Amino acid sequence: MTMDEDENRERWTPEDIDKEIEYLKTLQGTWTQVTREDTRPETEFVLVETIITYRMRYVVEVEKGNTGDTGNTTQDHIAEGLVIGGEAKEFSQLALGETVVSTRIIEKKDIIALCDEDNDYASTWSDDQKMGNFVETINYFEGKKQ
Repeated sequence: MTMDEDENRERWTPEDIDKEIEYLKTLQGTWTQVTREDTRPETEFVLVETIITYRMRYVVEVEKGNTGDTGNTTQDHIAEGLVIGGEAKEFSQLALGETVVSTRIIEKKDIIALCDEDNDYASTWSDDQKMGNFVETINYFEGKKQ
């Protein structure tokens, strides 16, 4: 396609007639002209592993006790034991965010194997179902998930 400078309009050439031309906005905010064949860049998969941290609070009623040499009472240890043992009611929680612990390139076959290991309930699903439900896909021209 060329531009007619005198009239400032698009002029289609014969080789453009059979192509579907689109203008797509890139992640950098610029516009690019692409044909349908150009719209999907070559991609690879990246596995990002994280941990999520929460600040948890528990309030445990215990019998009033004496303070020992360390400043902790026997009742402190009783309360801690109930919390660690999962017997105390949760008072509140605050999500402190995610921390990335590892990032690496991963092949599709390894994604499927990891999916079967981590999501055993989906082990009978087809590979396409697993990829569609568990893998994030980005439209690089618009910066949106597909």
